Amino acid sequence: MAKPVPPQTSSSRLSAVWLGTRTPHEGDQDVARAVRNVFPRQPEAARINREHHLLMTHALAQRGMTQILDLGCGYPANGQHGSADPLLSQNTHEVVQRRRHTVSVTYVDNDPDVVNARRTEIAATASQTRTRTLLADITDTVDLLEQLTRDSWPTPPR
Repeated sequence: MAKPVPPQTSSSRLSAVWLGTRTPHEGDQDVARAVRNVFPRQPEAARINREHHLLMTHALAQRGMTQILDLGCGYPANGQHGSADPLLSQNTHEVVQRRRHTVSVTYVDNDPDVVNARRTEIAATASQTRTRTLLADITDTVDLLEQLTRDSWPTPPR
């Protein structure tokens, strides 16, 4: 049985297409191709954006930041963002918690598929990380803030 095509393209899936980390749905591939036709350097821009995000979160952890809120987190890297570049094959929590293991990371995305993928990834290491994932839309700040204060954290690592 074929997977159903999602009704609308998500930025997380498009980014994954440009980074070459997920098999795109036909609709995603069409949108990604249309964007590349207008902006041929989009795959490179997606890679630069991801690299910048990870470098900044690493720098924040080095400077003592203890909480990271990753809004629009996208799919987990799972070592797939280009094995030639070790930085891009890591997730936010892996980058910052390597420097300071007590840093808490909250991933937020409005795509249920992304949130499920993140939760599955985190479940494998829940006892070792202070990481959680929320399904929320950043344009609904009331809901987002309620979730941030309501949802409990996993047990901190020792």
